[in-house]
Amino acid sequence: MPPHSRSSRLSRFGSVHATSASDNPPTAQMIHQARCKITEKKISSPVAAQVSSDSSCLAVLVMVRRQELKYPVLHYYRHEEDTNPVYAAGVTIFTELSDIAYHMTTDEERKLLFVSDGTRVKSFRWDTDITISRHEESTGAAVHTMRCDRYEGAIEMLPNGYLVRAGRGEAAIWDLDTLKTHEGGRRIGTGRFVEYGPFDEERTGPWGKSTGSHPTSTVNFEEKTLYPWVFHYHRPAAKLLAAETQNGSGRHGYVSLDLEHGGRAAVQYTGHAGDVHAISSSAGDPNTFATACADSLDPDDSEANQAPKRARNAHAGRNVRQRTSSPSEGEDDEDNDSMSSFDEDEEDDYDGDYDPVARNGGEYLWPHRASKREDYYGYTYSESAHRNPLFGYQFKETPDKKILPLYERMRLRRR
Repeated sequence: MPPHSRSSRLSRFGSVHATSASDNPPTAQMIHQARCKITEKKISSPVAAQVSSDSSCLAVLVMVRRQELKYPVLHYYRHEEDTNPVYAAGVTIFTELSDIAYHMTTDEERKLLFVSDGTRVKSFRWDTDITISRHEESTGAAVHTMRCDRYEGAIEMLPNGYLVRAGRGEAAIWDLDTLKTHEGGRRIGTGRFVEYGPFDEERTGPWGKSTGSHPTSTVNFEEKTLYPWVFHYHRPAAKLLAAETQNGSGRHGYVSLDLEHGGRAAVQYTGHAGDVHAISSSAGDPNTFATACADSLDPDDSEANQAPKRARNAHAGRNVRQRTSSPSEGEDDEDNDSMSSFDEDEEDDYDGDYDPVARNGGEYLWPHRASKREDYYGYTYSESAHRNPLFGYQFKETPDKKILPLYERMRLRRR
């Protein structure tokens, strides 16, 4: 398909797979033709991103390194449809967790964000007008701390205010309405949380001292080796979808769990040749959901045949980590259908050699080890020179094509 006259210069169109889009809704054609303006924000090393079910909040979980410490920080962006059709300025929360956090989820009803590392789960408000500029101010947004012990897998919100976290062969469940909170700055749990180093020495750092609330209940899975690393609650069908990883369990398992009847795997899905990193579903379609992983397939799983259909090569691009439907930053416009994504630089081109190139009437320095040529897009740009950018794509009928991320042509050391 040839690009539309208003397609972004940071887009590519191939002819290997025939694709099409309907005119209803009009947004489908805008996305299909890449009619958008693109903005970026620099963030720390991204780990995960998630949008609440009504798109009122975009949360991005990153890892911050300071000296020898690595700890998770949460950025979130609120969206108020009546007053501001795009994302408001972001808020940064220092989670006070002591290790890298890989899992997060949201509770739209209570306006809570949940983040978990290997030992605890913490929740934070997103509906309050708070300004956080220093680590000490983050406690004003903290609500819960939950003690995980041997539960280190996926987390997800269930109906009626229950939070579930997976372990190997079992899961822990917390009833949020019965848990103690950090109201007034108080600690939660008995004793004091201590982080130990490799030689059993007590370490100090910017983490909270609460040990957390114990689970309200636990569930043993029927399959004792099941270890979900990704959860998604498919609300229209009232199903908890769970995916394993090769590192966690040695297989690419993908099942529908029934926690109310002994934690049995009610349905098992096959078709992926790699780890499932994300699961998505539509509130209006109880029989279909989509999965994403790095196996170059885009299965569209159907409850009717319980088998994925190989649709198209949707993951051939480099460093595809997360793509979520959400409002993004930009100018106020009549149309504000948009997406967001981030890129994690694995090749470390930024610190390597650069080659001088001439393009678009200017001279550029191009990473010598870049995964693509400088003319890959219609606009000279290499995300590897930016260190983990967060991109915002705002789709419109008539977008301003001039709004693009700036390619920083920094002259770095040469060998």
